[in-house]
Order: sequence, then structure tokens, then C-alpha cells
Amino acid sequence: IAILRIVIERKLDLDIQVVMIKAVELFREQSVGDSKKEVAVPDEATIQKVLEFMLDRLRGYCIDQGYTADEFASVYEVKTARLLEFDMRLRAVRQFRNLPEFENLVVANKRIRNILRSADVLVRDGVASELLVETSERSLYQKAMEVNRRIEPLLDKSDHSGVLHELAVLKEPIDLFFDEVMVMDENFELRMNRVALVSFVNKMFLMVADISQLQPGEAKQ
Repeated sequence: IAILRIVIERKLDLDIQVVMIKAVELFREQSVGDSKKEVAVPDEATIQKVLEFMLDRLRGYCIDQGYTADEFASVYEVKTARLLEFDMRLRAVRQFRNLPEFENLVVANKRIRNILRSADVLVRDGVASELLVETSERSLYQKAMEVNRRIEPLLDKSDHSGVLHELAVLKEPIDLFFDEVMVMDENFELRMNRVALVSFVNKMFLMVADISQLQPGEAKQ
């Protein structure tokens, strides 16, 4: 807890996993230099266990700071080991929760995650624009591309709140897409392309947090 507080409250931009790897390297150098001792040097699996242990303690710290369990889970899912950035993402999620688009986007993200889990196709890296035959899927793709360009400089500045505010404008095109488009179309090429489209939207949100982990409810102050 002390380590977590020092890193976050002193605003130290450290990747705690990188720090642990460096600590192991130093430990290995010291143990090699001491011929009188046989020391078991921690391996990669041990580092991962320590990281998970610390993140579990981080959960308690964040809850004590007033964040909810689902807010913590949404950020935890993106697996960042930068504790200061973790805290910044939490703040952004809390602010996002107060937006009028919040509940619709949470529901949409849950639907997207379910589609991706149940998809019977390998998600392709890009969306083939020539296979976007419905007006609403073309609209979602064009809007998503515009938003993606706008959030790039915000990500460079770690402005996670700004990113989520930009992503909030996708509410209407996402709603329209799900109202009018059958993602799991009988045509394999169309189905594969639509899965790629929802995957693209999903990845944009995951740049900050897994919004599907949040529970709709009253805005938090």
C-alpha cells in the first residue's frame, strides 16, 4: 500500500512491472557476486504474481478513495502497470459516468463484447470500406475514423477524459448500427467485416478502459 501511495500521490510516472524487472536484474547481479550463497532468483512468473498481488492491493486503495468496484474493474481489464496512469484512467471513467451518453454506451459496449466473444470468424485487422453496404454501418465507420484521428493527440497527452468525451459522440451511430444492421449476416464476407467494425470501435474504448465492465446507474459525483 505504501508503494502504491508513493507512486500515485507523488505522481511518479513509473511502470511498476519494469521496476520489478530491474529489481530482479540487480538481485541477480548481487547473488552472482556472492559465491557463499545460493539464491533463487525470481523468474518472470514470480514477477507476474507480485504484479497481480499489487494490483489487488490497488483495488482496496481505489475503493478507499471513493471509486466503485466496477470502475476499478473497467480500468483493470486494460492491464496497465503504470500506476499513475491507472489513477488517471479511473478519474476519466468517473467523469464519463456523468455524461448523458453513459448508459447507452455501456449497453452498446456490452453488446459489442458479447458479439466478439461469440463470433465464429477470425477478426481481421482492418475494415474493408467497400463491404459496408448499409448506410448505418458506413456512417459508424466514417464517424469512428474521424473520432480515432481526434483522440490520437489526446492519447499522446494522456488526456483520457478527453478521449472518452470524444468517444461519447459515437452513441448515435452505434445505436443506429445495432438497430438497422445484422452483424451475423449469412454472407460470410459481410459478417467478417461487421465483426471487424465492432472490434475497431471496441479497441478505441479500450485505449482508456473496458466500458463493458461498468454497470448502468445514477451518475456519480
